[in-house]
Amino acid sequence: MSEKKKFGFVVLHYCTLDMTKKCIAAIQEKMAQADYEIVVVDNASGNGTGKDLAECYKDTEHVSVLLSKENLGFAKGNNLGYVYAREELHCDFICVMNNDVILLQDNFAQLVEAAYEAHQFAVMGPHIELKDGRENAMYYEIASIEGLKKERHVYETRLKHITSSIYPLWNLWDRAKLLLRIFLGKIHVMPELKKHEDCTEAPWNIRMSWYCMAAV
Repeated sequence: MSEKKKFGFVVLHYCTLDMTKKCIAAIQEKMAQADYEIVVVDNASGNGTGKDLAECYKDTEHVSVLLSKENLGFAKGNNLGYVYAREELHCDFICVMNNDVILLQDNFAQLVEAAYEAHQFAVMGPHIELKDGRENAMYYEIASIEGLKKERHVYETRLKHITSSIYPLWNLWDRAKLLLRIFLGKIHVMPELKKHEDCTEAPWNIRMSWYCMAAV
């Protein structure tokens, strides 16, 4: 790419001061040769660590600390930082990350720019390596704004389902399937459930529905 792109890192903070500092330090180290900004959003931490961060980084270049007056939750807290990175800092790429994420690649900026040049993505997810060595990667591509709008429609539909009066019943149904699935794994009727598997998404979900209906 001929033009150097500016990266923005939105880090949502709540109470865990040391963890947030480690996250910031990793970004500073790995992005030292790039054009970047870090936006820390304190989600109204009750232990005063938001103010501690603001004081700690008040004279640090490329680090901004936003103090929310209320706990906005995950999505709105990130939105606060995203808007600041986009509107005030004019970042080209914005990475939304938890404060327990440690950036590993020395060439992170180059990897993102190369991926964008190849795919012109609207949203790109990370490749996550867990502490135990397992990988938690989701290869799912949204290649355009139109694609993103379609996904938004899907999630809005799910949200209506979640907020409907029958959702508690569906939630109980999923919990029943999960408990039965764990039990069947323990007695070796089915393969033992892995910790990261989700009862509502796993391939055996339909089979478990039949087991639950049979139990009822």
